[in-house]
Amino acid sequence: MSCETDGTFRRLINSSAERLPILRVETVFTIERFMCRIDTKLRVQFATLLLLLVATAGYAQNYEYPLNWRAIGTTVVFNSRAGLSGGSAAGVWFSPEGDALELQLDNGRIYRTGDFQNWTSVAKAGNRVGVSTKVVYRLPEGRAKAFSAPGNPYRAYAAGRFLWRSDDTGKHWVNLVAAGETRLIGENVRAIAISPRDSDRVVVLTEEGVWLTVDGGQAWSSLNPGLPNLRLTRLVAAPQAGRGLLAEWENGALVEWVPGAKAAWLARGPIASKRDGLRWTDALRPELRLEVRQEGRSRVFRSLNGGVQWVDLTSDLEGLEILGIAADRASGAIYVATER
Repeated sequence: MSCETDGTFRRLINSSAERLPILRVETVFTIERFMCRIDTKLRVQFATLLLLLVATAGYAQNYEYPLNWRAIGTTVVFNSRAGLSGGSAAGVWFSPEGDALELQLDNGRIYRTGDFQNWTSVAKAGNRVGVSTKVVYRLPEGRAKAFSAPGNPYRAYAAGRFLWRSDDTGKHWVNLVAAGETRLIGENVRAIAISPRDSDRVVVLTEEGVWLTVDGGQAWSSLNPGLPNLRLTRLVAAPQAGRGLLAEWENGALVEWVPGAKAAWLARGPIASKRDGLRWTDALRPELRLEVRQEGRSRVFRSLNGGVQWVDLTSDLEGLEILGIAADRASGAIYVATER
């Protein structure tokens, strides 16, 4: 059978070239002209060898050495508040004795502190003391809710955009968390807990975490360190040119993890633009892509050919919810923001 009439080998070569990117078209033509000069037996042997090479190359293309993931950053942000800021939570309450505090995160996990400095994860919530609403003379802001202070019939706290206190049943109110442009504990109070033993001892949840006052709101301290509640909703850019890792905080602000930092992220102001935080595409090589998928757990995938083929890079990354991804092609580093 002549080379001109034998299309089988041509189809084999073309099919192999599609699967083996390193085998260029001109190389295929050179091989085909060479094969026309040898007998059929050698052609079959060479074709078999070529198929083995293709199979080996396909295996090598999909094989990945395990990646090593390590934690960077912390769960707090320096944002010029009364202390280090954190993230939002679902609820907070005192124990009946007032000697312990429990916090429920948005994901349902419960944390407890007895010294109001260190948090411990607990399997289930203990007994809690709720707060009672109070009828007051007037509210300090339209959407606020007023609450009673145990042991003091004249005192009330009101929670809305800010936290307020009144010592005359609502005739006059004092803003406890804002003065001009200063925001001591952030804004938008999500929950409040008042000690059953001391009406001056109050814990407040805002969009920037959990805060404690022991003097009726004159001074505040942060209870955010040690809590895994900082939610970075997407990674904006990988470190480069002296700049650190940039991420978007759940309150919409830009935060930066400076290389070599140990204490906290630094708030850098509002985000200028939006994009999908669970996908990353190389600006210079758009065929290089990263993607986060929820497949029972969050997993990281990479494509080198514009999404035709994907490789799972999750490796030893803990089974946490991934909220954002970014990469630096120059160094090969991949960054993911998780619930921790």
